[in-house]
Amino acid sequence: MEKTLHMMIGSIGTGKSFHSVKLSKELNIDVLSADSIEKDSTSIDDNEIEIDIMEDYLNHLDSGESFILDGLNINKASRKHNLTLAKHRGFIINAYDFGPGDDKSLNQRLSDPRGVSEERWKVIAESNKKSYEKPEKDEGFKEIIEMI
Repeated sequence: MEKTLHMMIGSIGTGKSFHSVKLSKELNIDVLSADSIEKDSTSIDDNEIEIDIMEDYLNHLDSGESFILDGLNINKASRKHNLTLAKHRGFIINAYDFGPGDDKSLNQRLSDPRGVSEERWKVIAESNKKSYEKPEKDEGFKEIIEMI
């Protein structure tokens, strides 16, 4: 059986986590959620949180089991390292494209702000729209599933 990385791609509030949980149950595989790691972290240092996320990602890759990566993965530069690590470990990678987000996705995130101010979420959403790059096969994806 092929080991597969299912990479969720898109802005805040677009449904990545909802669909990650649904797919996880369908396929009986783990979800690596950047949101969960950030919530569980005792650190307020963004660099330490990034290290925690990367360690968990490497552990999932080293397990050799298929899994879901639920994070922004918003542009090619942010995906490249994760894709390279997965390909070198023999994973095939499927992309699930949720898009750059819009007013509806921002409002979805604002309905559950997780202790972050509305103003901050608006800045994040705008930044995501500007930096979003549609996933392309030449990045190394076997399949790209449009979720928009």
